[in-house]
Amino acid sequence: MTHIVNTRAIFINLLILIMSFSAQASELKHDGFLRLYNFHLNETLEIAYEKDHVPNPEAVKRVSQFLRSRDNAEVAGMNLDLIHLLDHLADHFGVDTLEIISGYRRPEFNEALRAEGRNVAKNSYHTKGMASDIHMDEITEKKLVNYVRRLGRGGVGYYPDLLMVHVDVGRVHTWQENEFTDRTDIGEFNKECSLDLKTDYLFYFDGQIQNLTVTNPEQISVREKMGLEHFFRGKWFPSGDLVVRNGLSQNLGLVQSQYTLPMKALGRMQERVDTVWMHPTELVLPYGKFRWKLETIDGKVQYSNEFYLKRM
Repeated sequence: MTHIVNTRAIFINLLILIMSFSAQASELKHDGFLRLYNFHLNETLEIAYEKDHVPNPEAVKRVSQFLRSRDNAEVAGMNLDLIHLLDHLADHFGVDTLEIISGYRRPEFNEALRAEGRNVAKNSYHTKGMASDIHMDEITEKKLVNYVRRLGRGGVGYYPDLLMVHVDVGRVHTWQENEFTDRTDIGEFNKECSLDLKTDYLFYFDGQIQNLTVTNPEQISVREKMGLEHFFRGKWFPSGDLVVRNGLSQNLGLVQSQYTLPMKALGRMQERVDTVWMHPTELVLPYGKFRWKLETIDGKVQYSNEFYLKRM
């Protein structure tokens, strides 16, 4: 009898211990602070929504408002587990800003997207405040999706060619749409300017060489320097200049010019860098998103496609 009692006690204590470890494991590490950029609404938010693991109700409301449905600004209370997941991912990868492609999606808007032929679930977790589509300028979607899948916390959708990952805190399931194509057609292009600035890839890594091609079919006179801009916390900032070859700047009939630029990473981005180091033999950049800018003598501006320097 004594043996049975002791066995029960051991079993109960073991069960309590397992439950304790399970509870600890279920809580993702997070610091209670978020810095977000909403892609569709072009808004940023920096907020401490939790202190000592105690959420601030008003701050959580602000996060929900920031993640509102983008079609008519309808707000829903976002699931706190989702907010913790977003916080954890930003902290884990050490990114400066987490980009939100989609947060809450009201059911009517969700149905409208389905009617357009968009690949969205009928009962999407977005309509329940339990999902978000996210992007990190410093990290590849492949690296992000692999980590989230290992967490086993809910749904994970991989959209490599759209540069985003879907995360939710519903049932565990994964999917992928399309493949990564290293596309170089993403950016803001001036259709009234015939200049064309094109990099050879979308993603670059430390030590990789960028080949930038500048095409000037109308042989327009341009400024002597081509600017580099860095996207930081929702805005483009000038970060340095590159001297344009004389043939192009002086309009001596050069239609196309190419620049070979070895890329070197500064490391983690803590604050915005006003001047990127344009070394004669390499381009030294923080991790993040960039674009080139070239201006004609008469004031027209053309941008290159956007490109990234990613962490390995």
